[in-house]
Amino acid sequence: MKILSGHPVVEHLFTALETPVAQLRAQGIVPCLALIRVGADPAAQSYARTIQNRFAKAQVAVQIVDFPTDVQPTIVVQAIKQLNQDTAVHGIMVLQPLPSQLAVAQLAEVIAPAKDVDSISRLNQAANYFDIESGFYPCTAEAVMALLDYYQINLAGQRVTVVGKSMVVGKPVALALMNRDATVTVAHKLTLDLQQTCQNADVIVACAGVPNLIDETMVHAGQVIIDVGINRVNGRLVGDVDWPAIHPIVAAATPVPGGVGTITTSILLKHTVQSAWLQQPSAQPLIIE
Repeated sequence: MKILSGHPVVEHLFTALETPVAQLRAQGIVPCLALIRVGADPAAQSYARTIQNRFAKAQVAVQIVDFPTDVQPTIVVQAIKQLNQDTAVHGIMVLQPLPSQLAVAQLAEVIAPAKDVDSISRLNQAANYFDIESGFYPCTAEAVMALLDYYQINLAGQRVTVVGKSMVVGKPVALALMNRDATVTVAHKLTLDLQQTCQNADVIVACAGVPNLIDETMVHAGQVIIDVGINRVNGRLVGDVDWPAIHPIVAAATPVPGGVGTITTSILLKHTVQSAWLQQPSAQPLIIE
């Protein structure tokens, strides 16, 4: 079985971003991402550190905007509006989970679409649906596509089963796959014939958030398995795919950790740089392949 590691994809993206970042910095523009963080959730804290480390290596700035857990929604909304107007900030991202008084949808609609680098606003989601080249694609969904592209996985005419229907991964990755002429089936953890649905696929994208959901009974020889799941079980990270069970059977698969999740933060970096690039007068969109 071929292991589809995310690390070479990250290195490729970093290399591709070196020149545009240097050109921006030469003009006095330092690409900057603002992270909205509410409370001290351990997962959010860890993800913020990962983003800071990755961005620092690329000489891209991260501004963390912290709020206490009991902050009023109006205060966070006002802060986002100020970031929208700040020309030194090129991307805005809301770290999750959020406390109960804050709704992601409420904050998403306040973020300027040009700075919505994780595509959580309705305007950017609509652009994705209609395959309009404006705004940004959700980072994890784009990470899946970047990995498939890097390893030259053929999609045209292939049967792809996406196991998961979230707005963050399942739905946008299904749209992206259809835009590449794949024949896409969207299933989820409650799909009655999930085993057969997966067996029928040439490619499986597992993003249901259920540890080890995809096992040896759902795969066959020659398949490509993209595991997007990040689940903590007994103190260790596992995906939505039972790796030891499918390893002897399928043609290729992504590991967890070290697969799609490794790429996601680099896509966020890419979007931040692209947003900063568009700040230049008469700038054309920056295409990073």
